[in-house]
Amino acid sequence: MWKPKWSEPCPCASGKKFKDCCWRRLPGFDIGKAYTAALREKHFERALQTTRADVTQYTIWHKTNTAPALAVVGDGLKLLRIDVNALGAYVGRLSSLYFHLGLWKDWTAVLDRLRTNIQHPAWYRKIAYYLAFYYLSPGGDRAKARQELAKAGPITKKEEDLELLQLYVDLEFDDLPFAARIEILDRILELDDDRENQLQYRGAKAVQYFMIGDAQTAGQQLAEVIGFVRQTEADEPLEGYEKHLYARLLQLLGSLKSDKPMLKESALQFHALLLEDRWTQAGRAAIQRELGDSYRYADEWDQAEAAYREALALGGSDLDKVHLAECLLYRKQIDAAATEIDTVKGEPLPRHEFEDFVFAYAAIAIWSAKAERLTEAKTLLRALAPGEPIFNDRRLNLLLRVTETLASGTASAAAKADSTPKGGLATVAGFFELKPNIAGIGFNFNAMIDYFARKKTKGEPDKSE
Repeated sequence: MWKPKWSEPCPCASGKKFKDCCWRRLPGFDIGKAYTAALREKHFERALQTTRADVTQYTIWHKTNTAPALAVVGDGLKLLRIDVNALGAYVGRLSSLYFHLGLWKDWTAVLDRLRTNIQHPAWYRKIAYYLAFYYLSPGGDRAKARQELAKAGPITKKEEDLELLQLYVDLEFDDLPFAARIEILDRILELDDDRENQLQYRGAKAVQYFMIGDAQTAGQQLAEVIGFVRQTEADEPLEGYEKHLYARLLQLLGSLKSDKPMLKESALQFHALLLEDRWTQAGRAAIQRELGDSYRYADEWDQAEAAYREALALGGSDLDKVHLAECLLYRKQIDAAATEIDTVKGEPLPRHEFEDFVFAYAAIAIWSAKAERLTEAKTLLRALAPGEPIFNDRRLNLLLRVTETLASGTASAAAKADSTPKGGLATVAGFFELKPNIAGIGFNFNAMIDYFARKKTKGEPDKSE
């Protein structure tokens, strides 16, 4: 059996020598059990020690059994795939613990030391994945994340690594044509039939169809995945992030169909999520925003306003101010809406949130009929370049109504009607909350860290051989 020498660096990548680190804690065939117990008791320091020992144990098994077998192409490559995925899952747990214990600044050095645990390009691609993930952390750099992901080599519809596919979707999806997006989503769905994965990426397919203006297919896709949940939840109740995804799916389908009962059902799901004690303050603010969206799509403006105000009280974002301004506008509090939208600094907003800001600003300009505001709205709409046909149609329609109102000095009933949600989909960012990516709401780093913590290793080989 292969084992590191006493004075060699420990395979767990702690930076310590093996004799000073994991040799006393190797779990053998109880691998993972001590980690689960420590996590259940919220002893994170102990969880870190046990996860390091799990990484070391699995590395020993790999170098003892799989590495020599790689000379035999068939069996060796099969075992290699299992080892890369299993050891990768233990490294994912490590990443979660390094983040929660305030050790995140050391993570790139840890990954560099882990590079030799499996000496094969498939493992180097996994390291590239975790490096890219690191650069997506709060305060990170998406450009560097894309650079690291590129080191993994071409990612196609035949890709075998599910996590690489999911990260590729988050970082590169906007640059792909529609057909290529659907192929990648279908590949992800093929590789993992886990219900959470199916909710995420079947919902994402619906969003893609919606973005090209095919609302009928989008609705069919959403109805199918919601039906799938309703068929299975009696025997297998929704857990954790599944509940969140399901609430969003209901909201999306309800908004597409203008189905108020379904939108209210989604609102009830968000209310239930708020009763759970697992949320940070920022997490509660995000749920309040989604609750406000459900009420807004249902034309329940009072309740929507209350939800957005609660989100802002919890430290919400400028997007909450944008939607609060819309609530005020459609309750005919035009001056209050204008005051609220003027507190938003549009340019620093992410692209889709900025599009929401411009659409809301244009609607307020039309209802106010003030020349200065209409002129600014016209400038914003002309400069805007949505990548999705359905939102570009919305832009052009608003630009027409702004121009008409500016010329006449009065907003016609038709202009006011077209500026409302019923005149064309008013929100952009909301329809990217099921953008197909690894975390489900754009890139939600904390959700992904929690996913790594709870992820189970699958298909570990029998290391007794």
